[in-house]
Amino acid sequence: MLGPRRFGRLLALLAFGSILALASPAVADRPQTIVNVQTGTDVVADCGGGVQLTDTFTQVDTITVFSDAAGNPIRGQDVGHFDGVITNTGSGNTYRDTADALVVFDLAEETVTVHGKFFAIVAPGVGIVIQDTGTISFDAEGNIIFQAGPHQVLGGTTPDFCSVLV
Repeated sequence: MLGPRRFGRLLALLAFGSILALASPAVADRPQTIVNVQTGTDVVADCGGGVQLTDTFTQVDTITVFSDAAGNPIRGQDVGHFDGVITNTGSGNTYRDTADALVVFDLAEETVTVHGKFFAIVAPGVGIVIQDTGTISFDAEGNIIFQAGPHQVLGGTTPDFCSVLV
C-alpha cells in the first residue's frame, strides 16, 4: 500500500511523459522543468472494524527533462518532497510521514533509480517504523538491479500498516 504516494508518483510520471512529448531541438540546450504540487487526505489502509489509517499530506515534485544536442530526451529527474501525518482513526495516534528523494529516469539505459528517503514513517517515542532509504534501481521491467539501504516499500517487504500503526 503506497497510499497517496502511488497517486502522486503516477502524476509525476504523467507530467514527465508530457515534458518528453514537448521536448524539441529548439530547446535542446536547456532542461525543461515543471513543478507539481498536491495536497490532500488519502486512506492508506482500511484496518477493519471501522478503523482506517488516513494520511494528510503535501507533496511537491520538481520534474526536469534533459535532452541531447539533437533535442532527444535522454534523462529525467523528479526531486520530490512529501510531508504528511498518518492518523489511526481508532486510536487517534498520529505518525509523521516524510520523504525527500531524487528519482532519476535514464532513458538510454531504461532504468529508474531512487535516491534518498522515499518513506520514513515515525512513531512517537519509537522512531522510524516503516522506511525506504538509500538507493534502489529498477530495470525497464521493474526488477531490482541495485539496492543499498533498507527498502521495505520499494523492495517489496512492507509490513502490514495496520499492525504497525496502532
